[in-house]
Amino acid sequence: MLLLLPLLACRTETRLSEPIGPDLVPLAEVTAPAPAPPATGPTAGQQDDASVAGVPEVTPPLSPAPCPLSPDPQALAACVPGVVALVGDRTFSNLQQAIDAAGWGGTAVVCPGQWETSVWLGEGQLLVAADPSPGATVLLGSGYGRTTVSAAGGGLEGVTLRGGRGERGGAVAAYGDFSLTCVTAEGNVAVNGDGGVAAVDGLLSVAWSTFDGNEAVGSGGALSASEVQIWDSTFDDNRAGDGGAVFSQGGLLAERSTFTGNQAVHGGAVAVAGWAFRRLAGTDLQFEANQADRGGALWVRPYANTALTLERAAFSNNVGLTGGGALEFASDLAMDVAILDTAFTGNRGGDAGAIALTGWLSPGARLELSLVHLLDNEGEVAGALSASSLAGWVRIEADDLRVWRNLGPMGAASLATDDTFSCDPCDFGAGENDNVPMDATFGDAAEGALPGAFAR
Repeated sequence: MLLLLPLLACRTETRLSEPIGPDLVPLAEVTAPAPAPPATGPTAGQQDDASVAGVPEVTPPLSPAPCPLSPDPQALAACVPGVVALVGDRTFSNLQQAIDAAGWGGTAVVCPGQWETSVWLGEGQLLVAADPSPGATVLLGSGYGRTTVSAAGGGLEGVTLRGGRGERGGAVAAYGDFSLTCVTAEGNVAVNGDGGVAAVDGLLSVAWSTFDGNEAVGSGGALSASEVQIWDSTFDDNRAGDGGAVFSQGGLLAERSTFTGNQAVHGGAVAVAGWAFRRLAGTDLQFEANQADRGGALWVRPYANTALTLERAAFSNNVGLTGGGALEFASDLAMDVAILDTAFTGNRGGDAGAIALTGWLSPGARLELSLVHLLDNEGEVAGALSASSLAGWVRIEADDLRVWRNLGPMGAASLATDDTFSCDPCDFGAGENDNVPMDATFGDAAEGALPGAFAR
């Protein structure tokens, strides 16, 4: 990866964390940008789309693995009527009493059933479901202004969190590192802050979990934390101001996870914004039909020089109403972005259908694209990628790049004349409608050549 250059200039900006506004509308009501005028000049004639430069197919992302936990026969045998929880061989009719008996760092086991409760976990304590099947062991929200679980740290395993309602953290508010393992979360709401399901001041680790229909007035419709790690999880139909599903202030590691139908003002599925960036990496991720004002699937707003890597991801049918349809990288400082083995298909945006680089970006940004497909994206400025309004330079280094049928007034891409673009091999398609109008920057699809303004 290219070493980020020293800071030459800096502007600061307060991060917006605003409630969902009237500008967000259901996806079914979003209209596509008006078609660009027909291309003029020579075309490729009657030749159909084909791989003209030997660009291979991208690798489909791996799907989330199922929860590996199974019911505990011994615990279930002890869960007779009147027993709510277990600690070792002791039984309890009150969940908080069981947690207190477990002591710091201990484990309490919850019996199957629906328990309306509000409890406190001490540092390192675990609350584990005797039956981790979704819907078998349910912690219900216990009223306005109260979360289901407050904690100094610790974690939950195998429980279903339903209907939690809190000022901050609809179901979980934690003030230390916290984990969610094989958790199902439905219909939880942060009524005046962040984290529709969980708000964590620390590292939040999530695995084999499902988040559906949660909401936060602030950031993170499902999850909000200082740093977030996610494995094998799904996020559907969550809503927030920033990060419809997930918001992180400084670090994100995500693998084998899917994000579908989430909505926000910034980052329909995921938003990362803050000063202390530790790592930003995603592998085997799927983003489908998410929507935001800016960054239909992913919005990154760092206040520091930042490096980000995405590998084996699929972005399809996401909408960014005024920004990037799939991704938007908005920064005042340098960014080093690598997108590998990834497909962008059918995304729609204001600045660009797929990827938008915005902000000051001083001294500049480097974008590495390796085995990337940009297909059928549509933007009001550029069909696939827009970076022309930046003050800093943009360096695009591509190989195995396929750019087909992207629609925008500036063609597939909008870059400034002093930016640089190199690509080998590049496939701009051979159909006469392959990037409309014929690319001014990503090469002329008719002649298969890069313009002279870009040197390899």
